[in-house]
Amino acid sequence: CISCSRCEMICPRGAIEMTPRFTISLT
Repeated sequence: CISCSRCEMICPRGAIEMTPRFTISLT
C-alpha cells in the first residue's frame, strides 16, 4: 500500500518513496 510512514495514513497518488515520510509497500 502507499502510505506516509504507515499503511494507516494513505498519501495522495504519486507519493513515491522520495522522502523518508513516504514509503511504498506492494503488500
